[in-house]
Amino acid sequence: RCSRSRVRDRERREHGAVALGGGRASGGVTALFGRVRYIAEVRSSSYTVRGNGEWMATNAPIQGTASELLKLAMLALDRRLEQGAPDARMLLTVHDGFRWW
Repeated sequence: RCSRSRVRDRERREHGAVALGGGRASGGVTALFGRVRYIAEVRSSSYTVRGNGEWMATNAPIQGTASELLKLAMLALDRRLEQGAPDARMLLTVHDGFRWW
């Protein structure tokens, strides 16, 4: 494997360890802009439940940050549409994409 791939893998493991450590200590993880998700499963005595909670603690900050960025983009887009295309309306988002009507 190339060194870039090894660096990426190491960064993923480090991110996961940081997120997981925070999840275990406080019971919740935080996304980039402050969204907090509490995950009680990381403290479970059940190996299966705890493993699922650990995966959620690693994934939640990434998904939460993506959600926050999408919301910021929607707000900015709405402001620009009001100025340039007042008849356009955002209908919904699906998998991080916009739908218009």
